[in-house]
This record gives sequence, structure tokens and C-alpha cells, in this order.
Amino acid sequence: MRHRTILKNAILSVLGFVCIAAYADNGRVSSSDKSIETIVIERLDSLTMERSGSLHWNLDEYSTPYINSSFFNDDTGIFYCFNGLTWKIDGYDILSESKVFSSKGLRFMPWSMNIISHDSIYVLDLDNCRIAVTDSTGNIRNSIQADPTSTILPGSSGQPYVTDSSIAYVSSSDRLGYTTFIINRQTHDISPLLHYPEMYDNFYGALLMQVPYSAFNPSKNQITVGFPPDEYVYVLNIGSYSVCRYSAGSIYAEDMKPLSKDRWGRHISSEEEIAYFRENTTYGNLLYDRFRNLYYRVVEKSAPLPGVNLSNKAKSLSVIIMNDSFQVVGEADIKDEMMSTFRYTCFVSKEGLNLQLLTSDDELAFATYTVTEKPNNH
Repeated sequence: MRHRTILKNAILSVLGFVCIAAYADNGRVSSSDKSIETIVIERLDSLTMERSGSLHWNLDEYSTPYINSSFFNDDTGIFYCFNGLTWKIDGYDILSESKVFSSKGLRFMPWSMNIISHDSIYVLDLDNCRIAVTDSTGNIRNSIQADPTSTILPGSSGQPYVTDSSIAYVSSSDRLGYTTFIINRQTHDISPLLHYPEMYDNFYGALLMQVPYSAFNPSKNQITVGFPPDEYVYVLNIGSYSVCRYSAGSIYAEDMKPLSKDRWGRHISSEEEIAYFRENTTYGNLLYDRFRNLYYRVVEKSAPLPGVNLSNKAKSLSVIIMNDSFQVVGEADIKDEMMSTFRYTCFVSKEGLNLQLLTSDDELAFATYTVTEKPNNH
């Protein structure tokens, strides 16, 4: 139970941290959703997904992936993850299905990373409230201050997002304040951009319901952000600092009643939160597919499991498919059983969308899904 044990302990510690931090007073004025342009485009159901392959990496006794921190380089075809035993970053090639890279040990735990090259590794180190730029030797070449309200659980891999002029990241906030931050690479000035939606004036849970998921489109300098109880996706332009939102709900989702009218969820137990999360259809990862110019939004469908606290098995999934105008063009059911850690490991390759399968502790296994036209859609 190597890598699952490390992940479970991490999630339990996060739950305690988030629940305690949530009692702090916000101190920032909540931005109104009404000030954000809302765009609703007619939904199409012309595309679906089919399983087209799989990936498997065997893990030796010295490999314990800390699944919270992974990264896929879609140019080189290497999947990277932080090794919780050695504190190294290990890389696995998806073609040879073998380990091809191992860095020197880091001196801190990365919560997300963006590997531009082996000499330029950007790490979201929110434990130390910074973005560290390191290399394969483990040396820190640069350290950039992050926003102090950002907490762990960034929600999506591949962060921070790096452009010529800016560094940006999306993270949960211990005060339910801003979630998205843009840092000027020259001045290191920090600009907060997207606040938690107004619906978070009520309590939907702290563990998995307050984590913002995001995707980055480098060709447009756009970050797309979604929240677990919210049907909308929020599109942010890093250059113009503009924000709009698009309706991108699931056919399986219903209007979600909050767990509590108390914003901080006082007197709500973690067991109640987890039961509530399983009972409701919620929204998970957002991913941008540069090979097909599409966006994917993972849907975690209602799957009540009375008496279950934390489980390695994920809820049943579907995937919403959006074009680059954020029009929903399909939603595909995923029939395979997934590891709950898929939230931190899913990635897009040339072959398609890869989701982590529910398997043994001795391997990392992924199912690959490819977009196809929906049958009888001619």
C-alpha cells in the first residue's frame, strides 16, 4: 500500500488544515458573479470518447509516487511524478513504459510542477509560499513569492503556468478569497484575478468541494477554471486580465443544495462532507487538448457509499467535451474503474485523454480515451 498510503495521509492532513483555516475571517470583499459576463451556447452532442489503449509503469521498491504532484510533457512524452521515498522527481516514458529520468533529491515537497526542461523546473511550493525554480540537481535557481492566502491542493497538474511575461497559478484559498494569481516575471508583482463564486457564501464541503480545477491554453494565454459544485467554467485572459464564464454543465448534474448555510460549515463533520460529496454529481479536472483544440471537463457522478470514509476507488466518471469556443459538443461515459488519485494524474497525450486505473500498488496504469464522432451523427 505504498503510494496510496502516502496520498491518503496527505489528504487527511489537508482536510484538517482546510477545516481549521476556514474559520478565519475573509477580510476581502467578495466579487459578484454578476460583474462577470455569462455566455450560454447551445449544446451539441456530436462527439464522444472511446477507449483506445492503456499505459503501464511497474514500480520498484524505491518508487513511491506522491500522486499529488505529477506533470506530463506532451512534447517529450514523459510523465513525471515526485517520489515520496527518495524526494526525487522521476520520469517515465510513455512509449517504452520505463523510467528514463530521476533528479537529485529536493529539499521541499512540490504541490505541482511545470517542467520546461531538466534545467528549468518550476515548482509550486505553497508550504513555503513560493514558486521555486530548480533543476535536475535539486539546486534552487530562483524563488518567487506566492500569495500568502494560497493553500495546498492546487487541483490541477502542470502548474505554475509560465509565459514570456507572467507566471500564473490556481489554488484553493484558506479564506475563500481569490483563487487565481498572475505574477509579473520582471517585477514579481502579484495580481489576484478570480474570486470564489458567490455560491460559496454557502457551505458545500471543504475537502474536495473547494478545490478549483484549471487548464491552460498557451496559444491564447487563457486559463480556464472550474469549481466542483458549479456548472460554469471561468475563462481568464492573462494578458488582458479579463474574465467571462460559460455554461458547461453535465447531463447528470442536478441543482445542488448546500450542505450548510453557514459559509464555514461549522459543526459539519468530515464524514458528513464525504458522504455529501459522494451523493452529489460534481465537477473535477479541466484539461486542454492542444492536439485536437478541445477542452475536457471530468464529471464525478453521484455514487453514494454509506459508511465509507476515504476510498481508493473513484466515483463513476463522464467527460464533457468542449470546443475552443467553450461550446459543449459531447459528453462521454467512462466505464472503467478509476483510482481516486486520477484527479492529480490525468493528462492529455497525442493519443488522447489518460485517466489512472484502479490497480495494484506496484504499478501506475492509465486508460487512454480518444474523441470520436458520435454514432448516427451525420
